[in-house]
Amino acid sequence: LRVGSASDMVELLRRQEPTMDEAFDLAVSDHHADESSCARNLSSPLLRASESARVRMRTVMEADVQSLFDFRTDEMAAMRDRYAFATNELSSPGAQAALAYQALNNGVARVVTIQAASGLDAHFDDWEDEHAPRQYEGFDALARLALHLEETPYGDTGESMLDRTVICAFSEFMRTPLLNARGGRDHWLTNSCMLLGGSIKGGVIGASSDIGMAPQLVDVTTGRVTEDPTAGQIIYPEHIWRTLLTDAGLEEDRADLRVGPIPALLRS
Repeated sequence: LRVGSASDMVELLRRQEPTMDEAFDLAVSDHHADESSCARNLSSPLLRASESARVRMRTVMEADVQSLFDFRTDEMAAMRDRYAFATNELSSPGAQAALAYQALNNGVARVVTIQAASGLDAHFDDWEDEHAPRQYEGFDALARLALHLEETPYGDTGESMLDRTVICAFSEFMRTPLLNARGGRDHWLTNSCMLLGGSIKGGVIGASSDIGMAPQLVDVTTGRVTEDPTAGQIIYPEHIWRTLLTDAGLEEDRADLRVGPIPALLRS
């Protein structure tokens, strides 16, 4: 699930006018279901996936779940307070985090993507006075989400929602270690990623070098930097995804990532 704002989510889930006659609507749905069971459709992975998505979306629409994301109402005052946003800030990091919580906790989606911070492409001197506050707002929203999930029971299992959820926070690139001529920072290849929840062990995996923030070889079993080229690897985004897939029980490399998982990331 990914939308630009909570108001977009409400609009997406709301039945659009004009609506079809109920009997005609059911007849169309039955026709789609009949067509999907024909031999040609059953033999096509694409058509099977399309029908599965149609059925899931219809179920969501019939459940009338848009009220879960209408953060402008009086009933949502506690949610706005918890995530620190106002009724006119429905695209803010706090509202995005609240949207993620509602979607996960109410079974609307199992995977949610949000933009926790924006305006970070700081090539100019706004780096000094605007970059850090924007990051702080994003990390604050993620912290509020993690705490809310931790406080929410996962059924009667004795676990929390955070025990069954992995939060992965990252940017597509890093900033240069040195300032440019405009007082800002340009794009840099070395990056970092934050993971918490689920089976994530915690701690720091790997490091960048003291000279130029270059990537260093990492022993994926221990998570420590190593100078042994036979024992270490440069960590790529593919390692993160392979680790998360392995944790979900998908141990075969079906996504063709061509790297192994990082055992040091996960609790045994």
